[in-house]
Amino acid sequence: MLSVLIIEDTPEKIAAVTENIYACNRNINIEVVNDAKNALSNLTNKYYDLLLMDLYIPFEWGGNPDPNNAINLLKQLNEDEDLIPPSSILAITRKEELASEYKRVLDQQTVFVLQYNESTNAWRTQLQNKINTLLAIQKKRYYRQEYDYDVAIINALQIPEHSQIMKVWGAEWKRIECPQDECNNYYESIIKNKDGKTIRCIATYANQMASIASSTLTTKVIYNFHPKYLFMTGITAGVKRESMNYGDILVASELFDGASGKIRTNAKGKTVFEPDIRQKSVDSAFLNIITRLQTDRELLTSIYNNFPISIGRPSTQLAIHIGPIASVPAVISCKKEVEKLKIGGRKLQGIEMEAYGMIYAASNAVNPSPKIVAMLKSVSDFADEQKNDSYQEYAAYTSAALLKHIIIHELMF
Repeated sequence: MLSVLIIEDTPEKIAAVTENIYACNRNINIEVVNDAKNALSNLTNKYYDLLLMDLYIPFEWGGNPDPNNAINLLKQLNEDEDLIPPSSILAITRKEELASEYKRVLDQQTVFVLQYNESTNAWRTQLQNKINTLLAIQKKRYYRQEYDYDVAIINALQIPEHSQIMKVWGAEWKRIECPQDECNNYYESIIKNKDGKTIRCIATYANQMASIASSTLTTKVIYNFHPKYLFMTGITAGVKRESMNYGDILVASELFDGASGKIRTNAKGKTVFEPDIRQKSVDSAFLNIITRLQTDRELLTSIYNNFPISIGRPSTQLAIHIGPIASVPAVISCKKEVEKLKIGGRKLQGIEMEAYGMIYAASNAVNPSPKIVAMLKSVSDFADEQKNDSYQEYAAYTSAALLKHIIIHELMF
């Protein structure tokens, strides 16, 4: 999806420009700011395919329009490493003559100037030609199966799972418009990894639990944002109370549909369920990273200690467990039902409701499909009669914190 940032403080001009952009394609994402200060804020947090800027803008809203503000912004785009340069820049102005000093800078930056006039069509043609060129480039880029976002994070619930991603990241999350999808909320953030590389992240959550919702959402995320890595964090039920603690992080080595199978009546007239295990494996290189982190006591202690409140945090050491995870269509709080699931996987580590739908959708998605798809969820209960919600916030936090460490320190971008 093409993304355009407009810097303009005149309402009628904004309306005319956006109208002409939408004439090329209604699915273009357009954001408008009125001054240089807000433009710099946006350019710190997001990549744009096109920056369209009035040359006479105030530095702050309410200030005097001055071309020096636009010129300084262009210089900062070249000099400030924290800013994300757009793919293309166009200037637009009513002024028929520019001072030589401004024209020299614009020429150096290869910024083409549109001469705005309500009664002429030349600027409209030039603008639409530029938009159509960018759309064609983007289409070819997708055809070449290139990734767009670096990381996508899907959660089953807004609270506590998605909200902990927002908190743990320590970076600004901005809601972004997705004109072709008004059914979900998408949030974008920029972080830097250990090597100083900018990592573009997209995060979202489903509107309801279970694999059907997560599968649908996964398909949309891959189609709209083309992430290189796709993860699901949140809360899950552990199945080994004797060796697991609340908040322990379960990383799926395999995911399977715990509800797939056949229900029949046996020879004794009893109704029985015969499981049909449909299993999806997780990338072995990613699991190798997790295996190493299992013994990183300093990391796990740091995650434990950084939980912002002591209420809802157990007194036990934080641990990571790797193994099969079952996805089921309903919340389980019955030990007998857990034992039934263990028939299909004796090494079963946990039970949740969404991750199989995510990995199934990703494995059948349009290209480019994510390089790694993985689930990291933490124990908030043990799927038995003692089930309660006391540790949900802490569990959502530990899985989000581990994922952030992996993105910053372990993954290749």
